[in-house]
Amino acid sequence: MMVLLRSLRIGLLSMIPNVIPLLVTLGFMGWVGIPLRTSTALIFSVALGVAVNDTIHFVTRFREELFRTGDRAEAVRLTLLSTGRAIMFTSILLIAGFGTMMTTRFVGIFQMGVLGAVTLFAALLGDLLLLPICLVIFRPWERFIEKKKATGQWKPVELGERVRR
Repeated sequence: MMVLLRSLRIGLLSMIPNVIPLLVTLGFMGWVGIPLRTSTALIFSVALGVAVNDTIHFVTRFREELFRTGDRAEAVRLTLLSTGRAIMFTSILLIAGFGTMMTTRFVGIFQMGVLGAVTLFAALLGDLLLLPICLVIFRPWERFIEKKKATGQWKPVELGERVRR
């Protein structure tokens, strides 16, 4: 994520909502007594892949909206209305898909379904609640925007202009 976003700081910031679901899942496993073994550990790689994908989409769209509007709150709002909706719908469908695994009597598959649903739900909350808060509080790309505004080079892009590029 650091390489993709071209920043150590922003890469580390974007990892926060991806670590939380894994910690939530580990806590849930301890709470209900599910042991950590190969079949239950597989869920971490699957869920982490989905969570990272959603985070990349959210942060990339936020950056576009921030550069377009210059306003963090508006950028978060526009990102939640566009990419946030897509993240919500795909996560709900994946949670329902893992929910079908809970209809079996085979314990390993059942546990994988429960853990997948819990992890993806926590990842959804992380991406739609925690990530926007982090982007507003920690203010990534602030120096870039301030530098452009100070030198008079800041020109918010109108919506029509963005489509034409």
